[in-house]
Amino acid sequence: MSTPYHNPVGSWAKPARIDMGVDYTGSGPLYAIGSGVIVNTTNSGWPGGTFIGLKLDQPIGGQQYVYYAENIAPNVRTGQRVNSGDVIGHARGSYPFIELGFAAAPGTGQTMAAATGQDATGLRSGDPGKFPTGFGVAMSDLIKSLGGPAGITTGPTQGSVPAIGSTPATLTASSSPISCGPALIAMVFFPIGLPVLWSLHAVRNRKERRRNFQGYQFADQESSRQGND
Repeated sequence: MSTPYHNPVGSWAKPARIDMGVDYTGSGPLYAIGSGVIVNTTNSGWPGGTFIGLKLDQPIGGQQYVYYAENIAPNVRTGQRVNSGDVIGHARGSYPFIELGFAAAPGTGQTMAAATGQDATGLRSGDPGKFPTGFGVAMSDLIKSLGGPAGITTGPTQGSVPAIGSTPATLTASSSPISCGPALIAMVFFPIGLPVLWSLHAVRNRKERRRNFQGYQFADQESSRQGND
């Protein structure tokens, strides 16, 4: 049985930090992660001015809205229906690059991480995206399960990782720093019954750790969101 969901990024995407969503650099097409309706395309509170909100026909673990934000040329309009895998925009490939994540209803500019307070620790330090959030990790894991690159963890995960599947509370994340140890693996199921293995606290290898500097270039762009989120 095939999944109704599609990898939203292509092979061009280079992972950067996980924050309220997942940051990527590079230039190329962006795809609808699932079938649904475009509810938004722009938001001046975001660096780059783009915030494509997609309301999914089939929510992912109870999450009905996803977003594609920042330096993106939209290929869709508000109210347009899209199918899973349709091209909905193009990453321009320059600062502030792009971010994908779960959006809060009605999908017009606020992230689920911000709506649930997972950005609070970062806000106190002056950068709401300074730390990875549970919702950011969940999107990273989802993209990885669909064949895309996972984001880079740059600190302790803030808040719980939502259960993306039909088994409640299967995916959780500690708010304490991740220590070296075996990866925790949970088996969860999409609403249609497709089994997917999710890696929860996979320890990033040394090569990934050396690439963590990519995430820090986004500090300025995240701090500008405080007024919007």
